[in-house]
Amino acid sequence: MPTSRPFTYDPSLSSITGAIRVFNSDLSIGVTDQDYSLMPGGVQWWNGPNEDPGYVIAHSVPTGTQPNPLGISAYVGFWRSSVLTENSFIQKAEYVSSKNYTTGDEAYIWMNGFGYWSSWEVNPGSLLFPNTVSTARIPSNIIGTLGNTFTIEFWYYGVPTSTGVPQYIFGQSNTTNNGDLNLWIEPGDSCLHGLSTNGPISLPLTPNVWQHVAIACDGGTVKVYFDSVDRTAGGIPEPEINNTIDDIYFGSRIGGSNSFLNGNLTDVRICNIAVYQTSGFNVPQSSLLPIQGPNPYGGVNTNQIHDGECFLLIDSLNPSSFQQDLSNLGNTVIVGGITYVADSPY
Repeated sequence: MPTSRPFTYDPSLSSITGAIRVFNSDLSIGVTDQDYSLMPGGVQWWNGPNEDPGYVIAHSVPTGTQPNPLGISAYVGFWRSSVLTENSFIQKAEYVSSKNYTTGDEAYIWMNGFGYWSSWEVNPGSLLFPNTVSTARIPSNIIGTLGNTFTIEFWYYGVPTSTGVPQYIFGQSNTTNNGDLNLWIEPGDSCLHGLSTNGPISLPLTPNVWQHVAIACDGGTVKVYFDSVDRTAGGIPEPEINNTIDDIYFGSRIGGSNSFLNGNLTDVRICNIAVYQTSGFNVPQSSLLPIQGPNPYGGVNTNQIHDGECFLLIDSLNPSSFQQDLSNLGNTVIVGGITYVADSPY
């Protein structure tokens, strides 16, 4: 039988039995075997196109003017690539969004950010840093206009004390000057250090569990959240990240010297806004996007990310393309010794 699935427009974002809501969108998809002509949830359902000949992209039509064979108000529309290849999907995604993409993963992540659903498949995993000569180099232009308002977030899994030396998330300089993007885990206290001080900026990390780490700086005031709980250390000097000259090393100290990270990271995102307002927000439940609406996972206290406000995004979506920066800048990430593993917090 042809591969297809039912869709509905659900602007109330309600919970419909047998359906899941498309993240960052007002669409829902039916996932159970039921009679969708009976309008479960009290909404009209539409069967999507056959996904076997090509990749399908779905979108909402809030005006209800999508042409359809029944001649009734329709709020869901579809596109399909001509064939089931990456290049064909990229071409269709570029046509739909009026943006240019280099990989299917990049097209997928940006289409999601704009509120479209696509049948392109991803397999979220993480990047394994094995505490050897393993690092990634990122151009310093990700600093952009961060200044004293930014968010640095990622998922971390590891043992902070396993190497006996500092383990670097980011390393841009041998100093702790205000302008440098330095962030590391100190083995003596298992806390995050860096930004503009040698002292801790957080309370201790928990070993060997996936933790969502979010450092939100709003006008110089830093808050550090572990799994949405405020774990900020006291007395953090006001940071201002503005070093746009020195490249940034990811997973090691500046220059790829010692102090390598020993653990896993995924969904590393840097934005030039304070994404998280205060503790108690809902942590990410799927791969991060360069664009997202307010409170994308429900709850409160998460700001919207507009197009152009994400300066770095490394999502581990597939073994073949984890080295790509999926942010607004789309930099090349020069990687050595880091591998993709099929382990993630989702």
